[in-house]
Amino acid sequence: MPNIISFLLLSLVIFISACDVPQSQNSNNTQKNSITNALLSNPVKSKPFNLDKAKQQYAGIELTVADISEQNYNNGSALAVTLTTPLNPAEDFQSFFKVSDKDGQVIAGSWELSNSGLVAYFPTIEPSSHYIVDVIGGLTSATGKQLATASTQKIKTRKMPAQLRFASKGSVLPSKLVKGLPVVVTNINAIDVNFHRIKGDKINQFLQEWRGKQRQYSYYLKKYQAFSELAYTGRFDLNPPKNTRYTTHLDLASIDELQKSGVYLAVMKKAGDYEEEYQVTYFVVSDLGLHARMYKDKLGVQISSLKDGSAVSGVDLSLLDTNDKELSKLETDANGQAHFSSSAKASLLIAKKGDNISILRLNSPALDLSEFKVEGREQKAIETFIYSARDIYRAGETITFSAILRNVDAQSMKAPPVNAVIKRADGQKIKYFTWHPDSE
Repeated sequence: MPNIISFLLLSLVIFISACDVPQSQNSNNTQKNSITNALLSNPVKSKPFNLDKAKQQYAGIELTVADISEQNYNNGSALAVTLTTPLNPAEDFQSFFKVSDKDGQVIAGSWELSNSGLVAYFPTIEPSSHYIVDVIGGLTSATGKQLATASTQKIKTRKMPAQLRFASKGSVLPSKLVKGLPVVVTNINAIDVNFHRIKGDKINQFLQEWRGKQRQYSYYLKKYQAFSELAYTGRFDLNPPKNTRYTTHLDLASIDELQKSGVYLAVMKKAGDYEEEYQVTYFVVSDLGLHARMYKDKLGVQISSLKDGSAVSGVDLSLLDTNDKELSKLETDANGQAHFSSSAKASLLIAKKGDNISILRLNSPALDLSEFKVEGREQKAIETFIYSARDIYRAGETITFSAILRNVDAQSMKAPPVNAVIKRADGQKIKYFTWHPDSE
């Protein structure tokens, strides 16, 4: 659906609105083990401070202290001073901030500035402690404004109790590529973990009994004994940084008892501690990557090798219901694919080839994103992909732009008339129009 419009624009944004369309439903050996000290995911780096942009954006705004409080910072806590205009990180600002204890003794440490320059953090603090934060007058912002009035605030920091939990549930751990089983700890130096292997013919029964909670009482754990056998018990030394929420990985690659493909139940507690509740999770050790897509009248399955990403043929696939009854059975083709005609009553998909086994629960959320920071707009029933010949145009040039409409399955669709608006780079709306497809 091409459309030609002439404007004095360097950039444009087009917002499309259309009618809502329904979306598709979518043994025992005790040993100390090494820990792979790696973050669960790499944080996204923020843009560096832009002095010219700051001067333009905050021109005419006075420098004042907006807030002094305790905030989360780098997986821990810090005293934070929020300002109305940013500071220049290239200039010395340390001497204008002071932290003292309740007796007036100055606390040693340095302040760290956020990338925006609007927040100064002091991370050298202890939990459940009293501090006095002073911001001294004369502090100069990146725009040249000075702080006219000093600010003082008394703060009692939050408690930082010892905490321990698994960072995932139902994880698939490739035998040779994975970092390990992720855990999150705070102020705990060592943990004990029992690993139970779920019996091959009891996997579906175990998942039906699974409560879905990461903290479970021993009463419920005893129910899992009928479906499992103890494979390994180990002590893991963590030694995390003090007073931080620390993510690390338990190195399972060196434990022979956990190399066999299958479903495992992990039960974790603080070393030397005895509690009624334990941290639990289950995971799968496999080299079969199992992907399924549910449609209205069929279930598409793709099996790929987790070693090299290649399609895996000859994999036995079984659909089971909640009563452990096999509803249907297929085998993947040369492309690693198979299609079940119906999966309405199925609760579990099991894939087997040789010693490898992989599972996929069909009666639970498709993706567990609770441990990840998910941002951005929600998925739309109709997605509009807009493009032009170039990214930048000179003033007075004619902009030719086109759009493709796709449905929730990324398939092209017959385009209805849509309402569109063109905006300038500063957000000002300059034209509204109804956009018709080529056939019209």
